Amino acid sequence: MKCSKFKLLLLLAMTLAGSAQAQNIVQNGSFASGSLLDWTRSQSSNYPWTVRNDFRGVQPPVGNYSAVTGCEGAQCLQYGGNHANDLFQVLGTTNGTKYSLSFYLADFGGAPSALDVYWGGHEVLALSPLSTASGYFEYTVSGLTATSSTTKLEFLGEQKPGYLALTDISVTAVPEPPAYAFMFAGLCGIGLITQRRRIR
Repeated sequence: MKCSKFKLLLLLAMTLAGSAQAQNIVQNGSFASGSLLDWTRSQSSNYPWTVRNDFRGVQPPVGNYSAVTGCEGAQCLQYGGNHANDLFQVLGTTNGTKYSLSFYLADFGGAPSALDVYWGGHEVLALSPLSTASGYFEYTVSGLTATSSTTKLEFLGEQKPGYLALTDISVTAVPEPPAYAFMFAGLCGIGLITQRRRIR
């Protein structure tokens, strides 16, 4: 079997591997249960995160539910503070693996408005001020590396005049290109060995 045929097999293997690695490891990321199932929120903040259906008559990009908050004051974003407005989930991750985060956010109000995102206790995104245009906007953070078998994903939000709506949260593993290179070299090697045996 020639190496060119193995290229097709490699492409198929890459597609299957990519599909497996693209699985969302966030549970209830679109709050489809109509609740904060699998999530933990700060109980001490004012207007803490809660789940709403079609909030303000605006349809989320996926499903009907969003996590909504209207927390007021600078303490809402004080990481680790007694009154921080924290919504988090502990994800099962693989040490050393890179991940990509995406989510949709709508801002129903004016300034001040902000959303801070933390990965493993480190801030990876700070949005302020937010867009007040109608509807949900997608945000993506790439190159997030897991340093243990579990990683805490956290959202801290503030919106004094109105509310923030968060939904369709997804974290997926990013495949490593070098692995495919080694796989390709191995498959081509097997192909050459097979071809030589047939010639004999």
